[in-house]
Amino acid sequence: MKSKKEEERIASLISVISAASKRDAAALESGMRDGRAIAAGVALARDLGNLPSNVCTPTYLAEASVKLGREWKLAVEVLEQKGHGKTREWVRCSR
Repeated sequence: MKSKKEEERIASLISVISAASKRDAAALESGMRDGRAIAAGVALARDLGNLPSNVCTPTYLAEASVKLGREWKLAVEVLEQKGHGKTREWVRCSR
């Protein structure tokens, strides 16, 4: 669906970290890592939200969740509810 590769979409950033102590440097590194993870999650949510509804179906979201769970070693359980000729899916994640 995406016209550009993920690497091409992400602008290159150069980070310069200055810390007075090793403890400060470790805290800065941890904060940078957390910030990158949050930014990646926001980008994924935005990408999924921008997909057309005939593509981003509950099944598609469940498959994306399972893929993400494998990547980040999370337990993902897809729950299905069948009725009225339709299948609804919910996803439950845990560590």
